[in-house]
Amino acid sequence: MYFLFTEFGYRSVDFAGKEPWVSERSKGEVNLEAQNNLTTALFEEFWKEDWFAGGFLWKWFVNYNEVGGVENNMFTPQNKPVEDIIRGYYLYYDEN
Repeated sequence: MYFLFTEFGYRSVDFAGKEPWVSERSKGEVNLEAQNNLTTALFEEFWKEDWFAGGFLWKWFVNYNEVGGVENNMFTPQNKPVEDIIRGYYLYYDEN
């Protein structure tokens, strides 16, 4: 049996791992480190598991150059440091 996470991702705000589904737009100052740490933990805990089939990043936009960025406190990893973390895990597991 395999499990596919239909969506995964964290906001770049303090306490992003507590009730990570909360998406109030006004909530919190930008905390890129929180998003980095939580995303790294997800990859470290699940990616190597035989039962884990992968998942879909929340939230990825088609207008790449117009979204995210280091001042954005929402879910998207685009144009934030966490994007490099995600890319690194995909490259690592693709090679191994």
